[in-house]
Amino acid sequence: SEEKKHEYYSIINKETQRLTGIVNKILSFSQTEAKKKLIQPKPVDLSAQLDEVLKTYDFHLKNKGFIYTLDTPAAVQVLADSEALTEIIINLLDNAIKYSTNRKEITITAGVDKHMGWLAIEDYGIGISKSDQKHIFDKFYRVSSGDLAKSPGTGLGLSLVKQLVEKLNGKISVTSEVGKGSKFTVCFPLAN
Repeated sequence: SEEKKHEYYSIINKETQRLTGIVNKILSFSQTEAKKKLIQPKPVDLSAQLDEVLKTYDFHLKNKGFIYTLDTPAAVQVLADSEALTEIIINLLDNAIKYSTNRKEITITAGVDKHMGWLAIEDYGIGISKSDQKHIFDKFYRVSSGDLAKSPGTGLGLSLVKQLVEKLNGKISVTSEVGKGSKFTVCFPLAN
């Protein structure tokens, strides 16, 4: 029937997007690890970049039932690579979506602290235990028990984010509490 065809097309489309995402992450990770990914830090407006990513990601977030708030200064000039920065933001947003259950809300902020510009993406989902926080940036690391283990993934997203952040002379940190959500903060040198 037409209804069944539509259902099967929808499943095929969803799985194709999922597999494409996995392949793209593996390719990006491999290129970065092999130092074949060209990353050129130059002045980038962090606030404008966040705004741009959210404009294109707005439909995806709303389609998944999420509301989000964006709180950034008028401009935060950092030394970063625009493409790598977009990849970092999308990976962190994807994780916030993936690990949120009942409270489908994401807070995105940015600012300046001393000689660094920063962005933070916070969810109110299942959170990460202290013991797992030590390993979440490791290649292929997947939490083996609890709600985190039930979510699909390759264990490459945060490892790729950390690689890209470090190549841009930045830092990434996480604060999280089980059952209360996670906040990932990424810092980059300010552009002079």
